[in-house]
Amino acid sequence: MNHETDMLVAALRKVVASGGEHLLFKVSKQEGLFASKTGLAAEVSQNALDRQFIELVRSEGEGKKLFQWVKITAKGIRFLHERESPVRALDEALSLLKKEKDATAVGVVRMQERLQEISEKLLQEAGHWTQKIESLEKRILDALDRLEQAGPLVPPGLLKEVPWSIEVVRYLQWRRGELDSGKCPLPELFEMLQNAYSYLDCPSFHEGLKKLYQAKVIRLEGVSDPSLMDKPEFALLDSGQVYYFACR
Repeated sequence: MNHETDMLVAALRKVVASGGEHLLFKVSKQEGLFASKTGLAAEVSQNALDRQFIELVRSEGEGKKLFQWVKITAKGIRFLHERESPVRALDEALSLLKKEKDATAVGVVRMQERLQEISEKLLQEAGHWTQKIESLEKRILDALDRLEQAGPLVPPGLLKEVPWSIEVVRYLQWRRGELDSGKCPLPELFEMLQNAYSYLDCPSFHEGLKKLYQAKVIRLEGVSDPSLMDKPEFALLDSGQVYYFACR
């Protein structure tokens, strides 16, 4: 809109806002639709009257004290609606976009804060796991050091005769440390070995255990009540003794 149209629309808004009659020109301290009776204001006011957007309803006084009261017409209201509605719609759209922009900015800040919290939490958890892994690593290294200091688990010559002897010793040590039970039933030990030595049968298993027992690499123990042997076929008979458990 140009300046004249802006002035006309502003004047019509004032009339509508007044809810009835409104002074056409400013007189003394009383506000009018137009600030002056000369210049552009005079042209726009006359244009509004000529186009029947407003109509003169009464006049009071004369000269500089002339008060002219006008009201808006149906034609003026229609003109104002046609001119103002698109502008108002755009203003509302801009206002809505600004609100959305502000809300998006706030949302981004909150998202950044949340991501920072998650990042810090992940770093803390990673630190805890690192400590646990380092502790476990130290325990393993200490255990290896102790084993090295204690000498070979199995004499080299016996290792050739019983190739699975190392697995037996390590399993019994693990069972004693982790399960807090030094006595391992022979069926359990046999099943563990078969995972790596599928060719191993019960007689070969018994023969190897005897050699480990004689070399004092492991100990064999019997069972006080034979009914406790759930798989008696794995019991080892040696020199009149019945053994059902192996331990270190």
